Amino acid sequence: MNQLGLLPSIEDSYRRRIIIDLQGLSGARFERFGYPLIDKICVSTVMLPRGLNPEGAPVKTVIDNISADTSVAAQYSSEASYFAGDAHKPKADYSKVRARHPSAKTIHLLSNDVAPVNFTGFLEWVKNRSATDGVKVETWDAMRIADFLIDQLHDEPFCNTISEFMRCIEIFRSEYAFSQLLPRLRPEYVRRPEEADLRELIEQQRITIVHGLSGTGKSDLCCAVAWGLKPKFEAVAWLDARDLKRVEDLGSISLHRFGAPQSLLGFLQRQRVLLVLDNVESSLELRSFDAWLQNGSRILITQKTSELGGLKLEGMRPEEAREILLNGNEPCPEAIFDRIFQSTGGHALTLSLVGRLSRRYGWAELNSDTLEIGNLYDPSSRDNLRQRVLGRVEALVSTELDFLRWSGTADLDRALVSHVLGVGSVANLNDLNLLTRSTDDVVSFHEIIANFANSTSADGTRATNFKTMFIAYLQRSALPKQAPFFACVHRHIALINRLIGEGEKAPALLYSAFSANDPGNVAQQCVKDPAGFVSEIMDGHPHVPMKLRCLTVVEAMEREYLRLITSQKDAAKEFALHSVATFDELLSKPMEQDDQALLLHHKAKALNRADKRDEAEKLYRDILAGPKPLNQSRLQLARILERRDEGAKAADLIREVLRIARTDPESVPTTIVLEVFGTLRHGSLLPFRDEFAREFSDIAVTHLEKTITTGFEQPYFALASLASFWSENDAAQLLRLFKELPVPPASLLRNDSGRAAVAEVYLHVAELLQSDVPDTADSLRSQVIEEMMKVRSNSFYDHLRVRALLGRREYGDAEQILRARSGDGNVWHFVWLACALDGQGRSDEAADTVATAKALATEKGLRLWMVESQCRVLFGLSNQPSVRVDTGLAT
Repeated sequence: MNQLGLLPSIEDSYRRRIIIDLQGLSGARFERFGYPLIDKICVSTVMLPRGLNPEGAPVKTVIDNISADTSVAAQYSSEASYFAGDAHKPKADYSKVRARHPSAKTIHLLSNDVAPVNFTGFLEWVKNRSATDGVKVETWDAMRIADFLIDQLHDEPFCNTISEFMRCIEIFRSEYAFSQLLPRLRPEYVRRPEEADLRELIEQQRITIVHGLSGTGKSDLCCAVAWGLKPKFEAVAWLDARDLKRVEDLGSISLHRFGAPQSLLGFLQRQRVLLVLDNVESSLELRSFDAWLQNGSRILITQKTSELGGLKLEGMRPEEAREILLNGNEPCPEAIFDRIFQSTGGHALTLSLVGRLSRRYGWAELNSDTLEIGNLYDPSSRDNLRQRVLGRVEALVSTELDFLRWSGTADLDRALVSHVLGVGSVANLNDLNLLTRSTDDVVSFHEIIANFANSTSADGTRATNFKTMFIAYLQRSALPKQAPFFACVHRHIALINRLIGEGEKAPALLYSAFSANDPGNVAQQCVKDPAGFVSEIMDGHPHVPMKLRCLTVVEAMEREYLRLITSQKDAAKEFALHSVATFDELLSKPMEQDDQALLLHHKAKALNRADKRDEAEKLYRDILAGPKPLNQSRLQLARILERRDEGAKAADLIREVLRIARTDPESVPTTIVLEVFGTLRHGSLLPFRDEFAREFSDIAVTHLEKTITTGFEQPYFALASLASFWSENDAAQLLRLFKELPVPPASLLRNDSGRAAVAEVYLHVAELLQSDVPDTADSLRSQVIEEMMKVRSNSFYDHLRVRALLGRREYGDAEQILRARSGDGNVWHFVWLACALDGQGRSDEAADTVATAKALATEKGLRLWMVESQCRVLFGLSNQPSVRVDTGLAT
């Protein structure tokens, strides 16, 4: 069985597809693919690519890949039958490495062809040469590379890097929930009787808590049980939950499955899932899970304490402790074992550390530690022993623990650790069992180790050196390895914040990676001196591509504006105006037409935000008339025209964007398509909404299906725009998409517009569900009323609340809200008022109000069937037949 637990038939299918893609890579392209591959194979070694020049052409006189210390080398070949016959080429590659780097102790030979079954002759040659030269040779044919890649599918940054060369990898990751995979079980894990108890609890109840002191083995136990239960669930997901504050926050976490990212909460609801929340530190409201566990899903939580029962994990039994201490050691003498066991109280992590240290120091020397403590069996003696054991650990890995202290987080980027601490550092930490369960791109220190390290400060000289090497690593990684680079940024945002606060501007180059995360104070730090910031970014780092430098500045400007606009609108407007000068400075630099068009677009956006709409409009038109017209500029121009009540002109621009999206889908990002549909909810574009819904529903559905399960904001706005048309013309489509919707993300419900989008969708769905599922319809309307009571008062928001009240037959409350407004010639005001009057049995007043609505609709050119359909649906909820029989609005 492979490390991911894939069925053999699926694994075989993946292997065949990977080999096909591998054999499609030739020459320099196979070598470029090989660079990240060999980085992954040699995870504890810094490998330097040498085989291609800056233009991407092969350099025949050098070794393709060589480690910084020249101990590891790699050669790549896309030559057919590389390992076949007499294997002249791999033998020549071996000799070439030996001649140029005689210090190399490991040589990797990589081919994208499948080695023949009978290439034992070459393997025998390798064996003989290894015996003579003392060099280890690793042969990587397409079959072995495929098996390796399958085992790495859980590693998202690595897969993102190689998916440029192998499209099938992206497909495989979308077929299974690889982004939160179950960690591998430690080879040295000792089975415990509690496994059976835990399995029984999980099968009997929806939520199970395993609690106990740090280091007692909670995570290991849950990992073992989760692997055993894996066949009983459609998926098993593992999440490090240290930062989880509320159950609802899981709605913004995505799992990649079946071709699209899906909200974790929605995933729990639709599939039978075992979700392990490891190391929960906050007090979660567990009842909030109830709505998401109706399909047989289970939650398994590890935490230090619990008031709700569950399984308490304590010290290990003597036979289990002996097995831990025996791992790779001479058997522990019985007298020494008694002292160690009594002193540790069976604490799993301390026992493991003692066992690992015994390999270095021997049982006799460690015995002195336990003798000094004596046989006292109380918590203070156990803590004393732990401090002595950790003191010995400090002596072995002082530099590693200093780096932990300086970085400020227990979770470090693995490649960064190897870069700063050198080859073998991660293996050394693993060997001492100082690391906890993590993905292959993360080095995660155990909490006890991190607390011990952070009880003192890092050595000052080392800290300065760490900072220099960290910044150098970020700058070096920015260019060739985008995905691992961004992963490192995301993991060390707090550290980057700190460095920028100390005046280090270089880490701000990572700014474009922050757009999907929360940049926090970094934006303010970066742009508090915009002129200096721009100069530093644009002129200080010529080795970084111009596009990345431009995006860095754009993101900084954008995030600072968004921060200001929420509470300081005048300051935001002033900042937008100041940004115009910044973009002018950027545009004075030499750059490609694509980059120039992008900067012009953002300058126009800044002008618009500064209320200089005429200048913004002119600039958008210049972009669209230029050699690189942008669809986002069409959308922004359409919004300006819509606000000016030039709906027809705005509609022409939107129609052009959607037609391009149909003929050239790759050129229009999903975000733009969804924003286009969301824009149709506004003022002078409303009369065109149904026309676009009818003509471009197929495009809308395609892009909604891609994103609707993510829990992000844009799908809600687009769906809100189309819900009215679909409720009348394709109710099944609307209901199907609605069933895929996750809980609205918190960011959507922080503003009035977001609440209104959710309300629109819920109201249309409630009307469709009224007859078949009235309780669900009532629940949706209650949520609308609750959310719309939080927004500022305007006619549209009031009408959403009124519609929910009408659906719940709360006619008097609906009328009261409407009477507080004059109506202002709004057709829908009179439609809803007629419904409220009809519901209270005041049919004559209702009929007069409908007549008013009809006259206004005719005057404004509003489609009468829309008014009629709403009257028909809502009047149908009341018991009064008079108006329901004839609304007087038939077209």
